[in-house]
This record gives sequence, C-alpha cells and structure tokens, in this order.
Amino acid sequence: MEDNKSNSSYAVLIGIDFYFPNKLPNGGYYPSLGGCVSDINRIENFLIQKVGFNSNNIMKITASNTGKTEPPESSEKLPTYQNMIMTFNQVTERAASGDQVAYIILVMVDEQQLLIQH
Repeated sequence: MEDNKSNSSYAVLIGIDFYFPNKLPNGGYYPSLGGCVSDINRIENFLIQKVGFNSNNIMKITASNTGKTEPPESSEKLPTYQNMIMTFNQVTERAASGDQVAYIILVMVDEQQLLIQH
C-alpha cells in the first residue's frame, strides 16, 4: 500500500448532536441527538492512529448535546452553513492535485426520522 497519507490526505469531520431552535413551522419539534459527535471523535482518532493522517489535516466542526440550551463549542466551531463552507474552502485551498479528501458528516442516529432542510 502506498504511504502518502501524512501530508496529502485531508478530512472534514462534521458531527451534529445539538439542533436549535428545534421547532418546525407546524409546531412540531425534532429532538437533539446523541452519539454523532462521539462517533466523529472516534473517526478522528482512527484516521490519525490507524490510517496515518496528520492531525493538522483534519478539520472538525461539531455541535455537542450536553442537555443545556446551547452546545459548548465556540461559534466558529459550530456546523453552521457559513462555517461548513469556510471549512470546505480551507481544504480546497490546502489540498493539491492528487491529494485525497474525505468528507464525513454524521447528523442522525434515528433511522425512523430524516429531516433535510435547505
């Protein structure tokens, strides 16, 4: 197997457990989740320890659900549209032709409920 991982492989990891405002226009709501952020952390560890990614080449944005009214992450680390686009652009600027880029987005643990908003 070719060993070009440490400087030419990039990953964008997005884990979303906390949703706000959690209310739908029809008065319903969708609950915040649990497990997506911890899975992203495990994936990050796997990429570094087993695959050989350079930790500087892994960009992670998350919204953890701690049961409080807001996630603990700073605003620039939350998976907002603006932050996701900025992160994708950073990877595009850093990666060269031939580099490998992985995008891993975990937003859901309940297979019964799928909500996609644009």
